[in-house]
Amino acid sequence: MKSLSFNSLILTLNIFFCLWALIIIFDFNYDLVVVNQWTFVLLELFIFQNIIWLLIERNMRLPSLLVLNLFTTVFFIFRGFTFYYSKGFSNHLYLSGEITVLQYNYALIYIIFAVFFLNLGLCSASKKEKYKKNISNIIYNNNGFSIFILMCFLGIIIQSLFRVSSIFLNNNLLSYFLRIFPMKVMLFFSLCYLYQNKYFNFEQYLKTRKWIYFYIFMVIVMTTIIGGRRIILDIILFSFFIHLIIIPRQLRFSFKHIFLMVIVLIPILSVVYDLATFLRWQRSDLLVDQGIQLDYLELLSMYLNRGFLETEGFLYQFDRAGFIDLAIESIVYSKSYEPILNISYYFKSIIDSLSPGFTFFNVALSGQVKQFIFHYNHVATLSEVNEALKYNSQAFTIFGEFFTLFGGYKSIPIYFLLGYLIQWLFQYINSFNNSFDRIFFKSYLLFLFFTLILFSFGIDWLAVDIFQSLLAYLILRPLLKDRYKPDQDLKENPYIDIQLR
Repeated sequence: MKSLSFNSLILTLNIFFCLWALIIIFDFNYDLVVVNQWTFVLLELFIFQNIIWLLIERNMRLPSLLVLNLFTTVFFIFRGFTFYYSKGFSNHLYLSGEITVLQYNYALIYIIFAVFFLNLGLCSASKKEKYKKNISNIIYNNNGFSIFILMCFLGIIIQSLFRVSSIFLNNNLLSYFLRIFPMKVMLFFSLCYLYQNKYFNFEQYLKTRKWIYFYIFMVIVMTTIIGGRRIILDIILFSFFIHLIIIPRQLRFSFKHIFLMVIVLIPILSVVYDLATFLRWQRSDLLVDQGIQLDYLELLSMYLNRGFLETEGFLYQFDRAGFIDLAIESIVYSKSYEPILNISYYFKSIIDSLSPGFTFFNVALSGQVKQFIFHYNHVATLSEVNEALKYNSQAFTIFGEFFTLFGGYKSIPIYFLLGYLIQWLFQYINSFNNSFDRIFFKSYLLFLFFTLILFSFGIDWLAVDIFQSLLAYLILRPLLKDRYKPDQDLKENPYIDIQLR
């Protein structure tokens, strides 16, 4: 076998983890105080559940099911193994105080049940549909692309002034533009346009790709400079989800791809993450706190002299990638988060986040307040969040949030409804007449599911993100308006039969 489908890749990884967990169970280090053998018995059940759902997905072909099992495999199950070989929860991430083995296992049991019902909901809403043939209406594009790409580069300039310039730092007028046209949405829109032209209108792809690739490069540079630590990962996820919609059956990974991901891509991501973290704290200390204009060449020289991976090392980054820790911590300390995980708080934080230049309640998004609760046991106001020098948004994950919001195990049926709703929306998008819209919304729904629902920085954060994304889409979409090509001129495209079930 020269290549693996994405399903086979994740399935193989789960089988490997299954064998690894068995070895640990029968040769357990009893000196550990955070986990025990039962933890890995539960982990085996979690892995076995993943394997079953992945086998089901082979017949049903549900991208949403693949995304869920990718999330649980990489960010939950893998963390179980690194946790076994580490010293426990990291002080920089979690509430002071210990999490016992019993608490850890209790939370893990809840997560296993929640994931089961989430998978079940996705599968229950699925229904087979006929393939849509020859529906490519991405044939001719008007001159709106020139306006669109200019807006993209304008966004980079405004982001630079807003984050880097001491004169325009946190300027309200600039913030309005960034709220209406978030860089993440502009980037996703660009990639969606790029890849759809690549598969459906190659001539247009050749005309526009250099501008989009240059824009992507500038986004990476600027986002890293201002301290954005996951921009490359976001681009990879954007590209992956778009391809998962356009060419799901052709999306395969050779051993060469896997080798390059492990040996080249992961180290690059780690270095960029480390550099962005260094620049983030320097920007916070010098520009934000003291009002000193930064010399980025000097900062880069300081970073190189300091050495790679000295700010946040490789193991430290793996530790932060263990999002099951965030889920378990949010479940164990759910009482502490009840003041910010409730409908009333969501309403106030959404209103304040969307209000242009003023606030009604002085309430920050729940994901912004979490760090203040676990560091200081204090529900910070929006003003306090904005004034904080070293501020990080923290995730609850959907499991920690629902456990708190709906009263522990009473929340389990909600996961079925959530899975059903996501898959229903995924299939409802098929009714859209335009293939650009179908691919855009399906791939963006997968991205939201992965990054803002499963990771979950709060339902209020999700609502604000959806509102801003839809607003930007409504403004940008007319710029890339396409026209139909006569049916007799359409040629059979092998990708069209595969897409958009």
